[in-house]
Amino acid sequence: MNPFDILGLIRGFIVIGVFALGGILGFAAFISFEVAQLRSFQRRFGVDWKAEYEQVIGPVATAHTRIALSVLGLIAIVALSYWFYRSLRHQPAKSSPRKKHHSRRSSSPIERTVRYRRNALVGNYFGLAGIVAGLLLVVVDWGMFRDHDDEASLGLFVFLAGYGGLISGCWWWLKAKSWNETVVLIGLLPVVILFIPYVRLMFVAIPELLPVMMVMMPLILFVVVLVLPDHSGPPRRRSSWEHDDRKNR
Repeated sequence: MNPFDILGLIRGFIVIGVFALGGILGFAAFISFEVAQLRSFQRRFGVDWKAEYEQVIGPVATAHTRIALSVLGLIAIVALSYWFYRSLRHQPAKSSPRKKHHSRRSSSPIERTVRYRRNALVGNYFGLAGIVAGLLLVVVDWGMFRDHDDEASLGLFVFLAGYGGLISGCWWWLKAKSWNETVVLIGLLPVVILFIPYVRLMFVAIPELLPVMMVMMPLILFVVVLVLPDHSGPPRRRSSWEHDDRKNR
């Protein structure tokens, strides 16, 4: 590795570290503030704290939504930071031939493809189920709790778990089809927009846009990955005349 590559790697680590640390601290501070505010109203007003909270600040379900989205932002920052770290650190040339030969023997391309497809099936299955179950818990009052806001909060966390599962399943599916994994950014578009200055203000102007995008974009990603052609087919077998030509040479 030449000095320019080292400097570029260090600069990339610094930029990623600054953005990741700022995002983690910002989301953590926001979550702590929201939770402390809810607990403060619970201690001050007792049983009637929700009425007081909604009269002074706003709906409790909205506060729960903000907390859940902040948790999702934290998870997204950590996942993206780890992904960038692995991308910058990945250096195929430095791996020893013995290690390559051992990994090639221990896991064939067919075995890797089968493993990727199995992980994709599990992620997509539970991801779609979690998204549907979360939406049903938020929209329909099933009577599981005395207050539907608690049921909606549970549905929100179930939806976020399904959202992450579907993104993970599509990521494994792209690996199984031998496509670039960055296609999953389609499903992460609502989270990416939250980090773009000024552009994220559209969620403030139209609050309903964020939940709609959180539902639509992972489903669009699933359909896109579904229709992508599979590039992981078996290697082409040489014909008889190719074998004869190689022998003659």
